[in-house]
Amino acid sequence: MAENTNGNSTEPETKTEPSVDELNAEIKSLKAQLEKQKQAFNNASSDAADWKKKFRDTQDEATRKEADRNEEVENLKKKVAEFERQTSIANQKAALVAMGYPEELAAKKAGYLADNDIVNATAVEKEFLENLQKELKAASVRGMTTPASGFQTGNTVTKETFSKMSLRERTELKQKHPEVYEEMVRK
Repeated sequence: MAENTNGNSTEPETKTEPSVDELNAEIKSLKAQLEKQKQAFNNASSDAADWKKKFRDTQDEATRKEADRNEEVENLKKKVAEFERQTSIANQKAALVAMGYPEELAAKKAGYLADNDIVNATAVEKEFLENLQKELKAASVRGMTTPASGFQTGNTVTKETFSKMSLRERTELKQKHPEVYEEMVRK
């Protein structure tokens, strides 16, 4: 093996990807750091409030009124931002429910999306897709074409599956696909 003039070997370095356990340990470590930072932030906020009160005690009346107005404006800005966030969550949740998400999963995912937490939003989506897949498998075992979530897999209804449908399922078929329903009734 040849050596470079700077003393390094000419063999390429091999980098190994971290294992899942190492990544999970790193995530736990980062979460712990985040909690410590949140606690430090809360302590700093408390200290700032104490110093703010001491400072106000030394201000004159005009300066105090101006500071009060500024604080009120900041509080209103925070309330508007929280209202916009809640509105965004409600709109996202409604859209997700319309797509077939259960209420609980839609609310969780909408909250994560509002907070720009893509990792957890993706985890909720994965959970939804896994549940949907289970429903589809269960529906195919029962011979249905439409699982409980309303997600439609196709319009193929045989005489056998039609005869096994409940009144509710037949009514839903008649409303959504009247031509298929009429064809099955005629057979």
